[in-house]
Amino acid sequence: MRFERCNHCRRPYQVNAFDFQDPDWAPTSETVCPHCGHREGRSGAGIFIVHALTPEEEAAFDAAYPLDSRDDGIIDRD
Repeated sequence: MRFERCNHCRRPYQVNAFDFQDPDWAPTSETVCPHCGHREGRSGAGIFIVHALTPEEEAAFDAAYPLDSRDDGIIDRD
C-alpha cells in the first residue's frame, strides 16, 4: 500500500498495487485519481486499485506531508 498525491488536483489517495507474473499478458497500467479523474500511466505490469481517503485521513496526511513544490507525491507504507 502506498499513498500518492494526484499530479493534477494534488489531493492524496491510497494505492494498492498487484503485480503480474507475466508482463506480456498484463493490461496497460494506469491509476485514476478518485477525486478529479486524472489518469496517470504506470511503468511495469499490474493492476492498481485506488481509494480516496476519509476527510480525517486526508487532514492527517496533509499535516504529516504538507504540499511542497519539491514533493513527488509518493509515500510508501508497507
